Amino acid sequence: MSRLSSLLFIMLLGACSLSAQGELPTQLATMTNELANKKAILLDVREQGEWDEGHLSLARLAPLSALRQGVLPAGFTADKGTKIYLHCRSGNRVKSAAPILRDLGYTNLVPLSEGYSRLIGYGLK
Repeated sequence: MSRLSSLLFIMLLGACSLSAQGELPTQLATMTNELANKKAILLDVREQGEWDEGHLSLARLAPLSALRQGVLPAGFTADKGTKIYLHCRSGNRVKSAAPILRDLGYTNLVPLSEGYSRLIGYGLK
């Protein structure tokens, strides 16, 4: 197989993989655009040890255990209406984190059902 054929084959596999995983690529494109333009924040609600093993470069750590105690990340100064995307390892902890943040007055929350590994699989760094 030529180098060009190999490259086309790999690109085709990637495209099939993305389309097989549903609507998330559109949501991720929107999210990454909003993050890049500082119109949204990405909070990782996993714990410190998980964060230390790897995290998304645009994310800020806000462990669920700290949120449960009412503790936001150091220097967190988002307006209450700022769009906040939430992610964790499997998509479960965001279900607990969202109501906590809502109780703290943050109203524009987007809990991502896909976990960290899947987000990495979509190409987020």
